[in-house]
Amino acid sequence: MGYYTGSNFTPCRSIGYLLKRAHKMALGLIENRFRDQDISFSQWVALALVDAGITDTTAGIARDLGHDSGATTRLVDSLHDRGLIQRERDPSDRRVTRLTMTEEGDAVRTDLTPRLMNFWNDALGEFSAEEVDQAMSFLERLTSRLEAMAKAETRK
Repeated sequence: MGYYTGSNFTPCRSIGYLLKRAHKMALGLIENRFRDQDISFSQWVALALVDAGITDTTAGIARDLGHDSGATTRLVDSLHDRGLIQRERDPSDRRVTRLTMTEEGDAVRTDLTPRLMNFWNDALGEFSAEEVDQAMSFLERLTSRLEAMAKAETRK
């Protein structure tokens, strides 16, 4: 038997609802911290994803941001036009364009990173380091489980 039952499954007790609500609230607050910058929070995230090696394609950024491919292409175009990322054709598959950071892109990402660190430090201020580590562990496990479930769904 699972955790949820007919008597305890309400929006206020749904992990999906709580995650979505926390995400939406945090996103609005973080975007406010980027209002005075030349790049948006979504653009910063794209730079961070490429810099961390999480993805090196526009399609990968679209998946991670949850944006459609057209919006993500415009976002990447903007970063490229401003000299923050470079595009290079993959020599083994000319259909694929790989993204790499420029020095200027890395400088912009680095300069803006403290805004995010400070935001999350403020938001997590009432939690102990152990509680934050535990929450991160739970979320990593949940993400891994959801990824496995999605992979199984695509095989059907």
